[in-house]
Amino acid sequence: MPHRAASAARARESGPSGRRRSRGKRSVTPLFDLWQARGAPAKESWALAQFGRTGGAAAVRRLVPLVHTWPGRGGHAKAVKGLEVLAEIATPQALTALDRIQRTTKFDGVKKEAAEMLGRVAAARGLSAEQLADRIVPTLGLDGDGSATLDYGPRRFTVRFDARLRPVVADEGGGVRTTLPKPGAKDDPALAAAARERFAGLKKDVRAVAAEQADRLEQAMRTRRRWTVEDFHRFVLDHPIVGRLAHGLVWVARQDDAATSFRIAEDGTFADVRDDTRTIADTARVGVAHAVEFGDDRAAWAEMLADYEVLQPFPQLGRRICVLTAQERRSGRLTRFQGFHVTERDRYRLSARGWEARGDAWARTPPSGHRVKVHAQWINGDDILGEVRLVGARPGDAPVFGNLDPVLVSEILAVLVPAA
Repeated sequence: MPHRAASAARARESGPSGRRRSRGKRSVTPLFDLWQARGAPAKESWALAQFGRTGGAAAVRRLVPLVHTWPGRGGHAKAVKGLEVLAEIATPQALTALDRIQRTTKFDGVKKEAAEMLGRVAAARGLSAEQLADRIVPTLGLDGDGSATLDYGPRRFTVRFDARLRPVVADEGGGVRTTLPKPGAKDDPALAAAARERFAGLKKDVRAVAAEQADRLEQAMRTRRRWTVEDFHRFVLDHPIVGRLAHGLVWVARQDDAATSFRIAEDGTFADVRDDTRTIADTARVGVAHAVEFGDDRAAWAEMLADYEVLQPFPQLGRRICVLTAQERRSGRLTRFQGFHVTERDRYRLSARGWEARGDAWARTPPSGHRVKVHAQWINGDDILGEVRLVGARPGDAPVFGNLDPVLVSEILAVLVPAA
């Protein structure tokens, strides 16, 4: 069914046919609402599946918040069914939502199911999970420059999104406004209605996709993910939404033992910390720079971005840097967090950063294969942290924290510090 859902989504975005699809969408929505009102009985879960098959982008927008909340209300099975529906829709928007759920949900069962579904989709396409995530980011029908043309018939309007991802609408005479005007007597009623419907959907979807991709870029920074220069251009710079976010970040290009930090200038060229134009070799690997990597250039980068009034999509230059003491570097145990309280909010943050609750401990497995475990004791609704221990990838290993990547160490310590 994925091709039917994708075709329906495309059809709704084009002219009068969008109105015909909208009537079909409205005929299904009450059925879905009725199913929910009756307690979402499992024997009638076909209503959920049918909503996904016919609701297109609107179904994705409706399902995502429900999948996030159902498990907390005893609806794990419904949440899993919702994940299956998103995987069946299989549009870039649906798969991107599925990716965000598996990265941000606080429910381990839902996280595991979503990751497995994405893994199956990626494997079927011969890709890794990260490569799939690059390829499924929806463009929402925006042109390469991030704009869309909305047609009223005798009048046309161009919508773009500013640095804060707020819509900016320009008419053919150069006039600028923040929203579409009301249709006039000379406008085509069907085209104008379809244009206004698409504009309303774009405002919601651009914000949602931008939030998802900002979160994914932040994760790429934490894990030191690297793109080839070709993929960096194709999936980051040239994407109408991801590219906008990329302009707010400082990047690093590595080749052999050399590293160059750069930003993306307004004209699309690359500039270094002195604002000189830099060329990145085709054989380099590019990633989001972490605050640990800036060294003495951190303040200079912060000043430059402030001068250009660049808005960062997440804390990068102002990110907290946490380091080990000399004694902690030589040890596989940390005692500085003993007695800290972990609240419900802290537990959600830990889960969103890749930590899993396992019995009487929180655990995270970094790419090195080592396992970081934080023992905890449940008292009066809070987890009381104990010793943080680094467990080797193989029996008999005796790893020490000083051998871990400084970025990983900083992120581990930073996510635990707020629990104090």
